[in-house]
Amino acid sequence: MVAALTCALVAMSAARADHVSDGDYPYVAEITIELLAQEKLYGADPGRALTWREKTTTRIVLYKFWGSSLLSSFNDPEEGGPHGPLRDVGLLVHEAGVNRVGTSTLRLSSKAGEPVLEIEQDTELKQSNGDTRPDVKLSAALEARLWKGALADFADRERVTMDLTDRGKAALLAALQTMLSDLYARERERLTDELKTNGLAMEPDSLQMRAEFIGTREFKAVFDNNAGLARVRLPDMRIRIRALVEQTYE
Repeated sequence: MVAALTCALVAMSAARADHVSDGDYPYVAEITIELLAQEKLYGADPGRALTWREKTTTRIVLYKFWGSSLLSSFNDPEEGGPHGPLRDVGLLVHEAGVNRVGTSTLRLSSKAGEPVLEIEQDTELKQSNGDTRPDVKLSAALEARLWKGALADFADRERVTMDLTDRGKAALLAALQTMLSDLYARERERLTDELKTNGLAMEPDSLQMRAEFIGTREFKAVFDNNAGLARVRLPDMRIRIRALVEQTYE
């Protein structure tokens, strides 16, 4: 994500982006990332009851970036619109122990007799040369509800399906927003250095990052006790990253 931000900030096409006002100064750059059809597969932890460890994540990623004046850019200038269409990265697969390292768990607990899904993830993406890049650092306790039956019967059922309450959905969105802030805090020095190398600097306190749910896809978790698997469908989401940038040399 930070690498994408840097790409957007240093893009210097001559094309003018109509999306931003002529009054935006020094320059403004924005990245939009849409994460669609996201699904996580977890395997039961044999040493810990009601705990599952992530095996695979799949998602489709669409992104675009644009900027004003010096930072103006197109994804596909030949295709309609001032910024071109969202660029489709295709289906991405992150597999635990292969191209993703770290820990990612799902745990079922209860509060006042009602189910709570605890999601913990602290992972990095592993590149083919062995280097790692920041991935996800997230912690959330999400109020959930069973589609039928009682929490006490969980272990005796072959299949259990859950979704989130409204407060659970709000907690997930808040956790994603915190994840973005934490990612920038960890990567700020590297991002600053990369911008400086390209003769650019971010205006202090101008960075804005926002996560939002889009579309109708809702969170759903399905537990298969016979197979020892849990499949989690995440909502479609959009992440916007926006910052003011200035040139530091001519």
